[in-house]
Amino acid sequence: YSDRLPEGVQTKVKYKGPLKQIVSRLEGGLRSGISYCGAKDLGEAQKNAEFIEISDSTQSRNSHHAESL
Repeated sequence: YSDRLPEGVQTKVKYKGPLKQIVSRLEGGLRSGISYCGAKDLGEAQKNAEFIEISDSTQSRNSHHAESL
């Protein structure tokens, strides 16, 4: 994940709006991921989750779409 920095690295990030909106988007993403696992909560999602290795080309085709974060 080249868009993430290692722990302990300091950097500046452009202002992205009120924290409440950012947390709300993160929560929505978590809820979506949990539902993809057929789960009702995070614990159940962890039990149901399955690791599936994909190729680089599949990752490229299925990465970020039109929305920027």
